[in-house]
Parts: sequence; C-alpha cells; structure tokens
Amino acid sequence: LWEDELVGENNLSFTSEDPLDGCDAGAMSEDSSLISAPTKAQALSILLDLWLELIRKQETLVRSDVALCARLTPDVLISHVLDDIGPKPPTSAPTALSLWGASLINPLPSLGVAPECRGSVLEAVDSAERLAIVTRACERSIRSLRDGSPLI
Repeated sequence: LWEDELVGENNLSFTSEDPLDGCDAGAMSEDSSLISAPTKAQALSILLDLWLELIRKQETLVRSDVALCARLTPDVLISHVLDDIGPKPPTSAPTALSLWGASLINPLPSLGVAPECRGSVLEAVDSAERLAIVTRACERSIRSLRDGSPLI
C-alpha cells in the first residue's frame, strides 16, 4: 500500500494498492508489465507540458472556438488552476500524476477544452488505466486545440 498527497488549496490525499505507484523506474526489472506504467507516465508528463503550452496561448483558444477565450486571459486562468492543484507530481508516482493531470485539464469550473475524464480516472482500478484515460483525454484536447476539431 502506497500513500501520496497532492498539495494545493485543497489538500487531497489518497492511497493505492497498485505496486507501480511510487516505484523508481530505474530500479525496475526488464519485465514489460513493470516498466510500462513509468513509460506511460513519462509520455503523459510530456503531453501535459504540451497541453499547458497550447492552452496558455490566446490564439490557440480563438482558433478552437471554446468558451475559455471569453474569460480571463488563458495564462491567468491556468495559473489559478495550477495554484489550486499544486506542482506536477513526478513520473515515478503515476497515480498522483494521473489525478493531477485530470484536475489540470478538467478543473471546476470547466474550461471546455478537454473531454471529461475525472470520473473515469477515479473509477480506474490501477495506475496504468488511470494513465491511459488521462492520456487519451489530453491527446484529444491537444488535437482539438491545434486544429479546431471537435472533442467528441
């Protein structure tokens, strides 16, 4: 059993029985079932950085025809979200990273720029499933932000 805490305005703590959570990727064996979650976590971390880069640009939001562009400037709004959810967890903590990523792309109130994934992430049975859910949502959001394609 591994415990972690996401620190932001609202302290969120959770526990996981997933043996991959909290593991050091460098200390894992060559077994693909053990190295897949850290690799997926690294990929998600990169996607989340790209998503942040895109969402902070006003021109991205004007192209994508979303409600966010009518609110505060994107950079200010995302800064508020980041203040609330705290720093991005390391890739060695895939559950924490998945929950953080879902909170980033689906904050309340909604930004309207990513498919809703919070419920699915909370219902997922392990870190690999959580990573996959947030990765899919982030990829769809990035695609939509880049080319204006619908999220559905």
